[in-house]
Amino acid sequence: MTHSFLLAGMSISGEMKLIGPNEGGDTDRVIAFLETMGCHIERDGSVLVMSGSEHPTVPPERRLTFTGGPFPLSLVIGLLAGCRQDCFLRYGETINQDLIDSIVDNFNANGIDVFHLADDRDVVFRAGACLPLEVSLSSRLPFVKNSCLMYGLISGCTVDIREKIVSSGSFQNCLGLLRPNLAIDDVKAETRPDPADPRKKIRIRVEDYRRRINLAPGAGATEISVELPSDSPAVSAFLSLAVLLRKAITLRHVLLDEARLSFLNYLKSAGSDFEITDKSEAGGFTRATVHLAPGEMKPKRMAGTRAGELIEAVPFLAVMAAGCSGTSVFRSIDDFELTGDGCFEEIRRNLEAMGIKCGILEDGLAIEGLGQVKGADFGPFTNAGVAPAFYIAAFAGQGGSSFDGLEIIRDHYPDMMSLIKTNHQTEIFRRRSD
Repeated sequence: MTHSFLLAGMSISGEMKLIGPNEGGDTDRVIAFLETMGCHIERDGSVLVMSGSEHPTVPPERRLTFTGGPFPLSLVIGLLAGCRQDCFLRYGETINQDLIDSIVDNFNANGIDVFHLADDRDVVFRAGACLPLEVSLSSRLPFVKNSCLMYGLISGCTVDIREKIVSSGSFQNCLGLLRPNLAIDDVKAETRPDPADPRKKIRIRVEDYRRRINLAPGAGATEISVELPSDSPAVSAFLSLAVLLRKAITLRHVLLDEARLSFLNYLKSAGSDFEITDKSEAGGFTRATVHLAPGEMKPKRMAGTRAGELIEAVPFLAVMAAGCSGTSVFRSIDDFELTGDGCFEEIRRNLEAMGIKCGILEDGLAIEGLGQVKGADFGPFTNAGVAPAFYIAAFAGQGGSSFDGLEIIRDHYPDMMSLIKTNHQTEIFRRRSD
């Protein structure tokens, strides 16, 4: 959310205050990049104060570097494509180059001059005409969608997206607060007579997509103050820790978005129970208190739409599967590999360090759980999406554990580390072996 608002804030003419932002190193990299594009950002305690630049400007040398994660990188590429100025962008070593190809190919298909020089890890942008985008997407991850929306935000061009598979909506939800001209329509199945038997009814989807997103030109917010919700991976981490330790947990001020509800419903289907209380609406977000009562985890087999809804939580699903007795199979999650370099292999290697057999399938993972989580020497890690799941496994595992990857946790999830330090004496963080 911090990265979403910072990058979208480049389109506003006034001041934006972000209360409670992520204060990790990845946020620092986003801020440093935006400042090279003419944006002014100051820290005031736990508040970021940003003065946007309605017309971002590439520095005279025309060469930029961004070594942040894949989520902000997708927005940076959309930003530079929307600027319509000649420049080069060099990205980090841990980025999956197939992700860059998917974003660049989409722009090329719409007549926008963006090129990928994979050998140099450069994305090249050429000044060109302002063109609208019409795209049909079937990725379970939001990177291409986010890049398109960022392009429309900066260029002022219409962007029309049809999602065949609904992906995470964190950036589009951010735009909903900044841009009243953003329309999101879910296509619902219709009930019609069964052609084979008119006495029966069937539900069919008349369109070949599930969600349509349209960003039209128009003025947006000129001044805004946003109290940011907690990081979703941190919420997933604490819920997963409770499941692994089989201890109840209460989390307050949790953002209730589609991804969080999907994760809670998965936990319920796998043997846990949860209750949501104290729901409130503030600043465009729904927050609530979540009470989780873990039960005996059951192995799961999952594919298709359900898997797509949980794709960003794949490492947590894998670690919880290790604590089940039996084999869990997660399919239709191959898009998760785009979040980093060798993500499935990193998951497999760390599960096997715990004595868990893990097979990498063509589109997912098969994991043979042993009914308990053992301590291990975890890491080193290169993927920020994988590391927090095994950080939690290090707390939950019976016996001693070591964790080689604290720099990633500090970089991306500093709130997680501070909460653990604050609560380390409480029941939830005591190992079962103690």
